[in-house]
Amino acid sequence: MLQLTDVHTYYGDSHILQGVTLEVPQGSVIALLGRNGMGKTTTIHSIIGFTPPVKGQIVFEGKNIVGFQPYQIAQLGIALVPQGRRIFPSLTVKENLTIGWQKKKGQLDNDLKHIYSLFPVLKKREKHSGKHLSGGEQQMLAIGRALMTHPKLILMDEPLEGLAPTIIQDIYKKIIELKSSGYSILLVEQNIHLALKIADYVYIMNKGKIAYHGDTKQEQIKEEIKKYLSI
Repeated sequence: MLQLTDVHTYYGDSHILQGVTLEVPQGSVIALLGRNGMGKTTTIHSIIGFTPPVKGQIVFEGKNIVGFQPYQIAQLGIALVPQGRRIFPSLTVKENLTIGWQKKKGQLDNDLKHIYSLFPVLKKREKHSGKHLSGGEQQMLAIGRALMTHPKLILMDEPLEGLAPTIIQDIYKKIIELKSSGYSILLVEQNIHLALKIADYVYIMNKGKIAYHGDTKQEQIKEEIKKYLSI
């Protein structure tokens, strides 16, 4: 579904991604792990078009999307759950959900019903502004907003970051539900233990490069995680 080949991305003169190659097969959850500052979020931003690569290919469903604008990439079927949630604080829950809704892909009432069935608390808070939601509710809203676009692929950047332990478990279970429903997900996450439970395959980043990749069921992965993530 998604293939990155020899991707190089810069911030100014800083060479952040140095030849990243990875893939996300359809219907799979792929975890992208690494310490802070290793290039994980830059990888996400390169895919969605915020920081386009200067070299390499990003191919989504057979089409090289390097150079596409973020809105064009979203229209192709890639949705982003950004780090820090980035909901619209002055808009209500319902307004946040509907702002990116694409009419041609579904019925609004049915799509909202689906999100509210997944996150019942959002229905209760439907008329509340985003700034009055808890961190966990904001994260649910960010995921719901992505789902409203009927994505083929979801990019999740640190969805468990900064949440209370009980809320982490709730969000974790919802991601498992999405996986069971057949969504393709590229997951960036610092909670390594939960990421490995969710993902089918893992890539470990180190200094802008893929240092290791393998099936999450392989025994070798434990040693590689210790080597690069110091746990």
